[in-house]
Amino acid sequence: MGSKFKRKKSKTNEKTNIEDIKGSYKFKYVKFNFSFLTTNNTYNFKKMDKQMKSDLLDRIEELSSMSYMELSSLPKEKGFEDINKNSISISAKFKEEQFNDGDFRNKSDKFRVIRLYPNNNPKPVRLIGKEANNVFYLMFIDKEHKCYK
Repeated sequence: MGSKFKRKKSKTNEKTNIEDIKGSYKFKYVKFNFSFLTTNNTYNFKKMDKQMKSDLLDRIEELSSMSYMELSSLPKEKGFEDINKNSISISAKFKEEQFNDGDFRNKSDKFRVIRLYPNNNPKPVRLIGKEANNVFYLMFIDKEHKCYK
């Protein structure tokens, strides 16, 4: 019995040049990426209770439904806040070497902060990461809001 489907030959010798795709991926809505989240249990999902994890998903859904322009125009209590690297007192490390390996990412010393609960109600939880091309790379979850010097 022969197969009715023929496999298309792939061109394995052709490699994608990063310069060809650089800047061609602009998103209208913010995307979330957890690839560079710290392995330190104090600042990742390990010590989060189920309610806070659920609230995190709800918050991501809320922010993802807004255009990037809309989100950028919100006050820091509801949208983004930028802080300098030297203003963070977190001793944990994120996967910085892997993050910086991507040529298309922002190598800025600034971190972007999102409050899990707008206006800190019921808790002052902060999502700390970096943003590049409308992708928010989550690196730390500060559950006690003790990240600032």
